[in-house]
Amino acid sequence: MSTKFVSQASAAVAATALLFTGAASGADRPKAKPLPSPLAGEAAAGPVKVCPHLDGKDAAFLLAFDDGCVSHLDKAIPLLEKYRVPGTFYLITEAGQFVWKKPQWKEAAKSPYVFLGNHTSTHKGVNVPEELYGQAAAANEVIRELTPDKPWPRLVSFAIPGGVPWKIDGDAALAEIISAYDLVERPKFQGPPWTYKTPEDAEAYVDASIAKKTMGHLDFHGVGGDWHVVDLGYFERLLKKLDASRDRVWLCSAIDWHKYKTEARYARLKVAEPDANTLKVSLSIAPLDASLYDLPLTLEIARPWKAAKVKDATGEREVKSVGGRLLVTVRPGDVIVRRQ
Repeated sequence: MSTKFVSQASAAVAATALLFTGAASGADRPKAKPLPSPLAGEAAAGPVKVCPHLDGKDAAFLLAFDDGCVSHLDKAIPLLEKYRVPGTFYLITEAGQFVWKKPQWKEAAKSPYVFLGNHTSTHKGVNVPEELYGQAAAANEVIRELTPDKPWPRLVSFAIPGGVPWKIDGDAALAEIISAYDLVERPKFQGPPWTYKTPEDAEAYVDASIAKKTMGHLDFHGVGGDWHVVDLGYFERLLKKLDASRDRVWLCSAIDWHKYKTEARYARLKVAEPDANTLKVSLSIAPLDASLYDLPLTLEIARPWKAAKVKDATGEREVKSVGGRLLVTVRPGDVIVRRQ
């Protein structure tokens, strides 16, 4: 989270930041979008329940990268693509190292393993909460520009800049501001060189996350270069561990993890059994906004069926029981599961 190399942006970027700072004042300030209260109901009904992680995995694991370092482009992303592990990159959109490499970030954002996050436009912190509106909006606009083929508005992960003034009192006050821009705070920072300092520490943490059936995450700055550096040997060893663990671990971005856990918390199931070989499932995540919370959910069917045909809004397909578990990943709506 160093401010090293932070410089004045180009005139166009500065003008954009000024525009958003002005638009965020007074009566024109965008309104917070708090999550609504969940409806009554259960995430389990009869033989059907919502799994805590996508595809019924035991755990989830996230990797995050702060500051938009040049080493992320040159070293981290090629290794993430090699091992098929996603990462979230928190950009400082007026920093010199970002402005210099902006075309490369636009190209990198096309990768299915690269997710862009908001680290404010300047990384200079805020002395009063109102200052965050302009910084969040300006960085969001650049992220939108870098990802023209992705829907907008959409949820974007947000990381608080460290080592700078931060005069926002608590998580609730922060959420009220950033939710106006469809931003969601990421898990609190942890990672080398301050914690999990060795590759053995990192590997043990992956194993512990699996054993506890929870979410684990590690956050980085420089990878093989730049500042607060983790060496490439550590980084590649961690990726090999995650790759070898993917049968039990959902490797995901910070925003997909937030979407899934939120959808699972709001999920409500109704199940009918018209005959011994058919389940009719109604899956709802209301009142969440389905245009923002757009991940499918994985259901576990407690039936001793070796295979089933599943029909939901995306079409019909066959699934097979694996390890005695029949798992179906579906969109909210009406779902029909028939034994084969």
